[in-house]
Amino acid sequence: MTLRKTILLLTLLLAGVLPCLLPSKADAQKRGNWISASYSCRNRFCLDTRNRDAVRADRAKDLIRRGLAKRKPKPFKLELKLRLRDFRGTISGSRSSAEIMSQNVIYDGFGIGESKLKFKTNSSQYPITYESETSTRDFSYTFGEDWSLTLGVSLAYSGNAKVRFLNHIYQSEKILGSGYFVGVGLRISIFEVLLRKTSLETTFEELKRSGGVPLGKDLKLKMEKYLVGFGLSFK
Repeated sequence: MTLRKTILLLTLLLAGVLPCLLPSKADAQKRGNWISASYSCRNRFCLDTRNRDAVRADRAKDLIRRGLAKRKPKPFKLELKLRLRDFRGTISGSRSSAEIMSQNVIYDGFGIGESKLKFKTNSSQYPITYESETSTRDFSYTFGEDWSLTLGVSLAYSGNAKVRFLNHIYQSEKILGSGYFVGVGLRISIFEVLLRKTSLETTFEELKRSGGVPLGKDLKLKMEKYLVGFGLSFK
């Protein structure tokens, strides 16, 4: 057999046998080894590597999505935490009368306010009349939301007093004094119903009449009163 015939025979054999030896696309997909039509990745190691890369890519995308979700801005919510309160009370008797007015502003529990007290009384033994007007700074703290408890102190910062005896009037604007107050409240919607007990002691010194004649004694006053109030509460 000549060399040319031998080469031709081998070529025919290879053309018929090689397609039978190589797996078809469908068989390769069933076995899990099919990647591309060019058979660029047929072994298990190559397939596993590509699977790991795909898993890592999916995890990276998931982490990015979670990060973006966490960074979403929270909806804006305005919290005032503000309370506005007003108290008023009067005392009327046969010999004495008193009038109290108080306003308070409370933010996040801490409160500041001002109170004014007018007081008048007559001596039961002598024809003497005592009159005073006092202004105080009020500092407080409030506990609770719907039901609230308020504790506070009052410091007198200005005032004047008069003592009338016969035709003489003794006056003073030098005042010392302090007190406390305790209150409870109930919030209904944005409204508050309030009850407060106020106690205040004041001393007016250096009472003098016209001409500089001193009285020689200080005027000491003590007042305790329950006040009813109303307020507005903004969360």
